[in-house]
Parts: sequence; structure tokens; C-alpha cells
Amino acid sequence: MSRPARVLSLYLFWLLTWPIYSGYAQDEIAAPRAQLVLGLETVKPNAKGKLILADGALRFDAGKANGQIPIAAIEDVFTGDDSRRAVGGTLGTLAMFAPYGGGRFLSLFRSKIDVLTIKYRDANGALHGAIFSMPKGEAAKVKARLVGQGAHVSIPVEAEGQSEKPQPEKKP
Repeated sequence: MSRPARVLSLYLFWLLTWPIYSGYAQDEIAAPRAQLVLGLETVKPNAKGKLILADGALRFDAGKANGQIPIAAIEDVFTGDDSRRAVGGTLGTLAMFAPYGGGRFLSLFRSKIDVLTIKYRDANGALHGAIFSMPKGEAAKVKARLVGQGAHVSIPVEAEGQSEKPQPEKKP
């Protein structure tokens, strides 16, 4: 068989089998980078991983350790924003000892993050909560996807974008 014929046959094989294999890749990634602050029994606190919406559950994939929350068991979803030190870890701790208050100055630099809090019940009816942090702007997207798949919320997704200050009425 000549080289062009082999290439053509491999291409046709891939083209015919592609719909079969593409069904396996239907996991919807909710947040590509997330950190579990606390709340899942099978994952250690402060583990970094991905939030994935698949098969009616919100999964947190942190490599070897995984946890999941069935979407039907979610009672409420809250979002918020916060900040964390831009220079953290050992370097941030050592920087505190810099002369002339230089380390304290470094601690003023902060990066913005979003916080996602999920209140859910387990199979026995016990109330649990999980707190995730993620890059700015991701928590509202995850909440909207959870609501779209049937999660219950007390604050609608549209209402979160509005400020809590009452808007002044316009006089005619």
C-alpha cells in the first residue's frame, strides 16, 4: 500500500470513529483552577484541582484525591469575592523580616479571588458545606451552571450582580 493510500485510510478511519470517541469527552469543566478551602471528606483542605460538572454531580479533581457533590443534594450556593497575599508561602514569611518594614510593604500587595460556598446534604440527610476559592470572575459562572443543572439557591444568579445599596429613585 502506498504512503498516500495509508494516510487516506487512516484519515477515513479517524473520521468514521471520531463520533464514537467524542462521547467520552463530554465532561464540562466548571472551573479549570480551584482550591478547596475545606469541606470534602475525601480531599485534604487547601488542595488545588479542577471543578468539573459531570453526570449530575459537581466533582473536585485534585489528582489522586477526588470528591463529589450530587447536584440534586445542593441546597444553596453562595458566591463572594476576597483577596489573598500576592507573595505567600515561605517567601512571604521570610519577607516579613526584611529591614525597614519592606516585608510589611510586600504584604500590602494582594490578588483578587472569588469564593464559592456550597451547602448540601449527604445520603443520610446530614448538612455539609464546601468552600472553594478560584480566580476572579469564575464563581458566578460555576453558580450559573449549577443552577442550570438543577441546584437550589436562595439568592438568584441575576441578583448577585446588583449592589446591596438601594438605588435612588429618579424624579420625573
